[in-house]
Amino acid sequence: MLYKNSNHKERKHPCRRCLHMFSGEALLTTHKNDCQGIGEKPQRTVMPEEGKNILKFVNHHKQMRVPFIIYADIEALNIPVEGCAGDPHKSYTQQIAKQVPCSYCYVVVRSDGVTKTPVLYRGENPVKHFLASLQAELAEINEVFRKPVDVIMTANDRRSFTGATGCHICGEALNDDRARPLPYNGEVSRSSPQCMQP
Repeated sequence: MLYKNSNHKERKHPCRRCLHMFSGEALLTTHKNDCQGIGEKPQRTVMPEEGKNILKFVNHHKQMRVPFIIYADIEALNIPVEGCAGDPHKSYTQQIAKQVPCSYCYVVVRSDGVTKTPVLYRGENPVKHFLASLQAELAEINEVFRKPVDVIMTANDRRSFTGATGCHICGEALNDDRARPLPYNGEVSRSSPQCMQP
């Protein structure tokens, strides 16, 4: 019964637990350890190679706050769909409803916690309206970045910035890789030592 499940034309060795076919006795023996697993549940353990067995976080740029975040939600109506039934002797997917977008809401949050008034829209073509609204928000955000203001640092801030030897995010040596974050238009920022990593 299992012979046709493999293209191997000579003697085959089936696993009596999972009915998988193997071309050799050695392959079957290796498989049995994994098939029996732990607590009779199949499980295969593969240990990492020497030198590749230490995990280290490297995406330090993802620890930096993004300047703006937009939280958005689109609501949709479930509209029943009428259609003919599929063949019960074959596999098929029958659509019983379609989702029709009817409204959206989003709010823009700046990294310092300042939020704009939420934008709510209910009406025709909400997806098209949503994309147009996001384009307008993007234009406003880009305008903010075009007009940076000077960083105002206290004497304590300046001492901390110039005396720093390591990055407070990744822990690596700063060397010449020093940068002060630019504050947003109209905002006063107290900066701390930062290395801006890509």
